[in-house]
Amino acid sequence: MDATYGPACLSFCGMARYCRDEATACASPARLGSAVRNAMPGIDSTRTALSHLDGTTAPSGAAAVDLLRAGERLRRLRRGDAA
Repeated sequence: MDATYGPACLSFCGMARYCRDEATACASPARLGSAVRNAMPGIDSTRTALSHLDGTTAPSGAAAVDLLRAGERLRRLRRGDAA
């Protein structure tokens, strides 16, 4: 069974520390909270996101960029910011 971690898990789950360690090892965006995870739809690793941001690697096509832009638009809409 895959670990599904969120920082809130620490308050109610005995396995939270295990899942947190696994999320850290996998560079899961969820390790940084749901806001970060939700801002990076389709990006399953913070390492991947950082390499795209600093230009080390290019996204594997426009799909990743489109997903990030869509995620940012959704985040702004949810917060009530102008798009």
